[in-house]
Amino acid sequence: MVWSTTLALIVDAVPEGQLGKFLGFTSLSLTLGVFLGPVLGGAIYEHAGNYAVWGMVYGVFVVDLILRILLVEPESGQKENSDGLEEQSRPRTKRTRFVAPLLLKSARMLSALWAAFVQAAVLGSFDATLTIRVKELFGWTSQTAGLLYIALALPSFASPLVGAWADRVGGRWIAAAGFLLSPTVLVCLRFVDQNSVADKVLLAALLLLLGCLLGTTIPIFCAETGHIVMELERKKPGICGSKGAFAQAQGLWWATYTLGLTIGLVWAGFVQRAAGWTTMAWSLAILSGLTTIPVVICTGGNLKIDDTHSSSGDTD
Repeated sequence: MVWSTTLALIVDAVPEGQLGKFLGFTSLSLTLGVFLGPVLGGAIYEHAGNYAVWGMVYGVFVVDLILRILLVEPESGQKENSDGLEEQSRPRTKRTRFVAPLLLKSARMLSALWAAFVQAAVLGSFDATLTIRVKELFGWTSQTAGLLYIALALPSFASPLVGAWADRVGGRWIAAAGFLLSPTVLVCLRFVDQNSVADKVLLAALLLLLGCLLGTTIPIFCAETGHIVMELERKKPGICGSKGAFAQAQGLWWATYTLGLTIGLVWAGFVQRAAGWTTMAWSLAILSGLTTIPVVICTGGNLKIDDTHSSSGDTD
């Protein structure tokens, strides 16, 4: 709930042409939280105990609460439409509308959600497998293994830059390149099979590359959901209600992303245990490579047909 409403505030307040850049900062915080949280928690627990970990958690809650109290929410309905008239001046028959089913009729929305699911599944899979792998291969403790997550998280600092780049040139080919190249990186994980310095460096480098290819493109699909709502509203003003549907769209994105994290953890853990590290990497590589197809076709608008068109005519 908190995540989707926060993203909705950003989408509602930021110009459409700068969504990628600003959402890049939110994806940075998301990636750092997902990957560095376990690292910090493990290190603090090992050196200071259980109470210190919970102290850190409550401290983060307090800072978050203070920031939310200080938040100044933009007034609803103050954005101007393309004719220079305020949206609030248009008569509305309904203040709000549940439009999630309508959004899910869009091939463009389904593609964005699937891409977010795959990103989360691939990146999140290492939470369940990486520590076990390096413990078996290198004999590392969980704290030492946790340092490898920094390699996955470090590229996320470039997310705002990638988002701004996507705002200027479009996100289709940037995201497609990430999904197309990531299978090569995932397959190369099979070469990390010796307890040597070279293999340790190779593993860190591959994780860093994977973070660059998939981790930095998260804001593209987060922004894509906002663009879809704006396009829908432009084609049929008022269809989303007076408050728009940004929170609903971002809620769909967040639900899909968290589902991907969950399934990625379970899938990777089971496959690694049943068939080994190499098979696990191959399965993720195939999943990522196949995702290139819908990303190329639908991201930024369908290449062949109107992405908001449906057979019932609701999104004409």
